[in-house]
Amino acid sequence: MDPAFQRLTMTFDPGRIKRELTSNKAMGPPIAEGKRYTLVIDREWQDARGVSMIEAFRKQYRGGPAQRTAPDPKQWHVTAPKSGGTAPLIVDFPVPMNYALLQRMISVVDAKGSIAGSIDVQRQETQWRFTPREAWKSGDYQLVIDTNIEDLAGNHIGQLFDIDVFDHVSEHITSATVSLRFTIH
Repeated sequence: MDPAFQRLTMTFDPGRIKRELTSNKAMGPPIAEGKRYTLVIDREWQDARGVSMIEAFRKQYRGGPAQRTAPDPKQWHVTAPKSGGTAPLIVDFPVPMNYALLQRMISVVDAKGSIAGSIDVQRQETQWRFTPREAWKSGDYQLVIDTNIEDLAGNHIGQLFDIDVFDHVSEHITSATVSLRFTIH
């Protein structure tokens, strides 16, 4: 949930998105590249608290190409701050990532364990900032990333949302992590 009640999350039938499934074959994808769409929200629509909109909302979009590349932390750009201060650690992503998952699926650790701090997501979900509670100390650190983190298309690290329907799918959700090392000087 968005604490400021300013984010709307829309989901589409996965059968319409995943290629080679009956829904996709019969009706096509829910958003097609090059087509124009309009999102309309009536003024009377209520948020999670039961409060109506101040005014109606209308936004036009044009469908872009399908995002069929899994997020790869090796492509992320990590900017380490200097030691002695609390300037944020900055991670830039090549594509927008899922806002809610960015809040809980990346952590910063050093040799002693997790570092306490606050997270801020900026630049339309293409930048993650971590500000430590205490000043950075010189040394080696790691970003620990849950591989279930997603981009906006639902792609995970190492796995596309649009998996081949003939691939084996596990009955159990598993969680693994990958790490990116960085050094504070």
